[in-house]
This record gives sequence, structure tokens and C-alpha cells, in this order.
Amino acid sequence: MPRGLVNYSKDIDIFNDYGAPENADFTGKDIIENLKKSSIGNEILEYAPSMDKRIVLNYSIAPLDYAKRKIYGDEDGGLITIYMRNCEDAERAARTIIHECTHKRYGIGQSQWAECVCFAQELKHKYKRDSLKIAEKRRIIKAVKDGYPEYNWRKGGMIYGKRKDRI
Repeated sequence: MPRGLVNYSKDIDIFNDYGAPENADFTGKDIIENLKKSSIGNEILEYAPSMDKRIVLNYSIAPLDYAKRKIYGDEDGGLITIYMRNCEDAERAARTIIHECTHKRYGIGQSQWAECVCFAQELKHKYKRDSLKIAEKRRIIKAVKDGYPEYNWRKGGMIYGKRKDRI
């Protein structure tokens, strides 16, 4: 039997999910398999191991926002937390990871523009495409303006980790 290159399949260790209950509907491995289904998901799989902190998959009771809406995840000081009980399936969790990693990767946040960028990345994964149609972009902008009235378009937001007081 010829001996040649040996390929080993290894787990991708990007999550801190040691508290996963045995009866969880989906796990970190399911999320990774979902991320592998799109080019943006694969980009995130390449990016995530380079982050200072691993992504936390939180299985406890998830918080609500000021309007009592579900929060799927957040990024705070480089720590990304995914609230698994609010995510109905592995795809929702994967899309949330893409959204929060986009905030972290580009240092953007606290503006409607930043949310639009992150939601656009989510939809690219959902539709398994590298670009969005104009109508899809317009729908994102409208949804973000309606859903994040506390933010300005760019003023006061973060770009590359620095506060933008103009624009």
C-alpha cells in the first residue's frame, strides 16, 4: 500500500460552548456545517480563529432589547456572544455569527449604516450569493431605519473602532 500525504479531519475550535445541554436542538458543529454552505460563511470560518476571544454560545435565558425584541447575539469589546435559545436553528445562529463577526472584523457599529453592512452579509449567506440585488439592499436599509431608530445613519457610530461624530 503506497504511503503518501495523509489528510486529517479536525474540529474547528472557534466556540466556547462547553455548557451546551445534551438536549440542545443544534450545536457548534451544526453551525460550522451551516457556515460552510456559503462563501461569506467560509470567510468567517477563516477569520474567527484569529480573533482574540472565542465566540461564546450562550444557552442560558437570553436578554431582550429595549423594545422587548429577541436578541440573537452581540459583540462587546471583541467578545461575541450568540444566544442559542433565541436562535431557532443552526442557520439563524450562523447568520448571527456572520453579523457579529462583521461588526468585529471591520470595527463598525452603533450606526444604521453599520447594521446595514452586517445584515447584508447575513443575507449573502442566506441566499448563498456573493452580492445582493438593489431591491434587497433597499429592503435592508428600510428595515434597519425602522428597527434601529436610536442610531443615526453614520454620525456617532464606530468605523474601524473609532467614533465618528460627523457624517
